[in-house]
Amino acid sequence: MSGIEISGPHKIDRDFILERVKTKLRAPTTWEQLTEDQVRLNRINGIQHTVIEVDTLPDETLRIRYDIVGQKTIKPQIGFGSVDDRYWFQIGAAEFNLGHKNQTLLGYFLLQDGRPNAKLYFENSFYKGKQWGFFANVFHNASFEPLFFKNGQVDYKYELTGVGLGGINYFGLLDKLKYSATFFNEQYEKLDPSAEITDGPDLLSQRKLLFSISYLHDKLKYDFFYRNGFQHQIQIQNVQTFGTDLPFLSVAYTGRHFWMAGQKTNFAAQLRLALSTNNNMPFAPFVLDSNYNLRGVGNRVDRATGQFVLNFEVRQTVYRHNIFAVQLVAFSDTGTWRPPGAEINSVFVDGNFRSFMGGGVRFVLTKVYDSVIRLDYGIDIFDGSQRGFVLGFGQFF
Repeated sequence: MSGIEISGPHKIDRDFILERVKTKLRAPTTWEQLTEDQVRLNRINGIQHTVIEVDTLPDETLRIRYDIVGQKTIKPQIGFGSVDDRYWFQIGAAEFNLGHKNQTLLGYFLLQDGRPNAKLYFENSFYKGKQWGFFANVFHNASFEPLFFKNGQVDYKYELTGVGLGGINYFGLLDKLKYSATFFNEQYEKLDPSAEITDGPDLLSQRKLLFSISYLHDKLKYDFFYRNGFQHQIQIQNVQTFGTDLPFLSVAYTGRHFWMAGQKTNFAAQLRLALSTNNNMPFAPFVLDSNYNLRGVGNRVDRATGQFVLNFEVRQTVYRHNIFAVQLVAFSDTGTWRPPGAEINSVFVDGNFRSFMGGGVRFVLTKVYDSVIRLDYGIDIFDGSQRGFVLGFGQFF
């Protein structure tokens, strides 16, 4: 190996790139190793495509050139909307390639239903180019939260304030371990204490410590906004509530598979299985929500201690320009839930099973990292009256 060149329009630090690739000067290489380098580079924030060229010099040594097409990585965190006369707006910014070394810095302020939310997040994915990194965040969330009791629904004002710190370890190209500890205070306040339904406390405030560990096996290949391959992730979370001896545990598996049919059709499937400590209480961890699992079902429709969800999409590119692309999407979202305190076989009860089908559109800014605006419309295939639009940023999965 006589030389390594890096070319193309990008804003990635050259030394950072050389640290990430396995191909080194004055060392033998193979085409398989170069292909791995291409996958590694395409996973870096701010790189949308990499072409590797190999030249044989007169002295029979090789010169490698990585031709990189970059993306802008500074994104505004701006949004606004309304649901049932409740308004929200968000303002902030995120940099996904801070210092040109794949570091992330994100901050925003969100006013939702007149209640302030905020978040500040920093991540150094590859500390000093090594096989580990770290992240830290501080956040405050506030919303109106429906909780479901035996006698009916009760609306609460919900607040969550916390701070977290975590680490990342990489094991070769495919595997990543992520772990964190988060201290937070959670508060529920009944919106109308004089309501006819008296279930649930008027005020509940608890300090908690969350330990989380996840393992990701990632064989995804990225090519512009297309994906091919699969991911498997297992996450275990343990919550300790101060002042009680009742630990809470949840385990979740998420599998994603993507494949191409031709040059413009991208199929995508996601399977999520999750179980938690099955306390018979309304504060169950898994929500049934249009923004998380079933498009069209509504916001915070129900809560559960177990879930089985299968999402499927066909993404068809109908227009593509140098800086802009449009995809049409057909999807199917199906799921079943275990209510708090119920037996595991309750996931087979008809009343806990929901299935939606629909279509949507994706607007992709190809020159901006992870910049996708999506609009979907889903309909319950068993109850046509259950339907709705879902607007979001980024692919649904």
